Amino acid sequence: MWSERNGARRDETAVVARLFVAPRARGQGIGALLIGRAVAEARRRGLHPVLDVVATDTAAAALYERLGWTLLAAVEQRWSPRQTVTVLCYAAPS
Repeated sequence: MWSERNGARRDETAVVARLFVAPRARGQGIGALLIGRAVAEARRRGLHPVLDVVATDTAAAALYERLGWTLLAAVEQRWSPRQTVTVLCYAAPS
C-alpha cells in the first residue's frame, strides 16, 4: 500500500494523463477550464487527481501551480537509452 500524501492513497487517485491546448488557443483560459473539468469529474467519482508534466513545459507547470496544485516530486525518467527527462509530479489541491 502506498503511503498517504495530501490525503489521497494510490488506489483513490485519478491520473490526469494528457491535456493539450492548441498553440493558437493558449492564453485564453482553456487550459484552466480543461484541468478544472478533469478535477471536477475525479472528485465526483471520489478520487483525488494527480498528474505529471515534463519539467521543460514551464507554462503547464506554472498553470498547475497557479491553480494550487502541489508539487510532490521531480523524478528522472529514462525515455530511451540516450534520453533522460525530468518529470514533475503534482497533486490537485484538497
